[in-house]
Amino acid sequence: MTVTLEKGDATRVFESVPALVCDTCGEVYLEDEIGSHLLAKIQADEAQWDAQFAATDDGKLAELVAAVEAEINDGRTLPMFDAQGNFREYPASESNNR
Repeated sequence: MTVTLEKGDATRVFESVPALVCDTCGEVYLEDEIGSHLLAKIQADEAQWDAQFAATDDGKLAELVAAVEAEINDGRTLPMFDAQGNFREYPASESNNR
């Protein structure tokens, strides 16, 4: 079962999670141990992100910005949103060719 968990600002999607589903309403239930394990994974991801962000100095951020701007200017990116502000999805073949 695919399970989406939210913790603070973080949203994570986990696939192939053993879960119980109510036959009547479709509510998904996780055993406490599984839920705790998934939340621990989220916390570990957040800690890794925080450590990487803290270790990134202004010079590294400037390099990243320059690289992204170059990709945009060279036409090697695809827009995330359409003219109405809706998220766009692309076939893998189209997004991989950039």
